Amino acid sequence: MDEQSLIATEHARRAAMVRGDAGALGAMICDRFHYAHINGQIDDRDTYLARIASGNLLCPHTSTRDLKPLVRPGYALLTGVSTIGYRWIDGGPEGEVTTLFTAVWEWHGDRWRLAAYASTPMP
Repeated sequence: MDEQSLIATEHARRAAMVRGDAGALGAMICDRFHYAHINGQIDDRDTYLARIASGNLLCPHTSTRDLKPLVRPGYALLTGVSTIGYRWIDGGPEGEVTTLFTAVWEWHGDRWRLAAYASTPMP
């Protein structure tokens, strides 16, 4: 339960997003999960995993920088800058967005699990 394992888990989560691996993501997020997208849309665990599993939105690449972990007993906050590429399968827009993000991670026995994630466009 340290900063390095938290950052490694964040990178593993992003790799699963690029693969579109809803199963791997499901193992990394809490049962009570809150994801606030930059467009104001909110997902819980079920809607988030269904969105990934549908394959309608691809994430061909993602990266982070300026990561700042704050680890406390049982939970951690991770903030930073995220760049995510996106492509809609139905012919919608394709592009890339860079955001500021805050992630709340909980320690579950032997691993980190994501409890909440929110991002906002870079100013």
